Amino acid sequence: MRPHRLITVIPAVLATIVACSDTPPVEPKPRAAVRDSAGVLLVEIGDPYSYSLPEAELRETWTTTPDALLSRVVGGVILDGSRAAIVDQGNTEILLLGSDGSVAQKVGRVGDGPEEYRFPTSIHPVGDELWVHDARLARWTRLDEQLDLVSTQPSGLESYVVELRPLTVASTGTVAAIYGDMRRFGTDGVSRDTMPLLLIDSVGRADTLGVWANQEWAYARIEGGASRAPVGYGRTTLAAGGEKAFALGDNATWNVHVFDDQGRVVRVIRIGASPVEISPEEAERYRVERQEALPLDASDSYRERVAAAPVSETYPTYEDLEVANDGTVWIGLTVRVGETIRRWIEVTPEGEIGHEFELPPDTDVLAITRDALLVRELDQLDVPRVRLLEIVREE
Repeated sequence: MRPHRLITVIPAVLATIVACSDTPPVEPKPRAAVRDSAGVLLVEIGDPYSYSLPEAELRETWTTTPDALLSRVVGGVILDGSRAAIVDQGNTEILLLGSDGSVAQKVGRVGDGPEEYRFPTSIHPVGDELWVHDARLARWTRLDEQLDLVSTQPSGLESYVVELRPLTVASTGTVAAIYGDMRRFGTDGVSRDTMPLLLIDSVGRADTLGVWANQEWAYARIEGGASRAPVGYGRTTLAAGGEKAFALGDNATWNVHVFDDQGRVVRVIRIGASPVEISPEEAERYRVERQEALPLDASDSYRERVAAAPVSETYPTYEDLEVANDGTVWIGLTVRVGETIRRWIEVTPEGEIGHEFELPPDTDVLAITRDALLVRELDQLDVPRVRLLEIVREE
């Protein structure tokens, strides 16, 4: 298992607690309790660790080859079911990948011009266009599906302290977004950051829809100020954007809120799992793995602060979310200490519990549709590759 990365980002948080391997499948497939409350669909899926679902097979369609020369892939979209476009932040490039995974087109360079980028962070399908967000330039670059430039426009908010993270872009140009990692500059103890949810109209005017509790950090006094490290299995709010909907889930409450592209809550998914304690042996093993995951150039003082950071008493119920283009929500359950796979549960727009699939815990999901999954993986040298996987459901 790869411990949480000790950097200041919104946790990408892929995850999954694995149900006990000897848990027998439930027949028939469990059904969610669904009811409507003032136009909001309430979906209760019970305890996903107590049942098994029909497994969706993941079949590789293609994988990028080393000549793609990828550096730091941070976003992607699936096109036509077999092609993809990805953002390589490390190389400041946008790549179009063909139906065999080869590089069909590559655009972008460092700069402030209309076809240049400083810090591209995400890519979003909007009609027949692809919108690329640059957090440093506070700008959208609009491309067609061949990566030819259509236009550029301001994204509304600019900050060099925190990063605007778009989740969904409506056909009208309205953007639902979050501000990531709003630091609480604490000096001692444990607390959580805040994360504003924003709706930005087509001319860049922002309206705050709410403020969510974000990452849980352990603060410690140091000479000249304070330092922080993430709490082991700490609580956070997970965010995922799809083509027409987005989801936020505070894994301290076990509820997942699903919004339409105008920021209205349309579904609430409630998970009924009971808390699972983290044993002292598991906590110690987690601390060891967390130390091993630190960069080689990390200072001794920082290693000591990381080692002193607490580990939660219980596992969070889930650690990742993804929203497919049809509004289906995939919930990644928490990976316990020592586990080597993550289990993902499908909840359809109608509130039905669908299938499940499994992925290694260090595989990052870039994009998902009903029938395909775009993922990023790192080799032993941390060089990324991108794979397109077909989701095959056996009914």
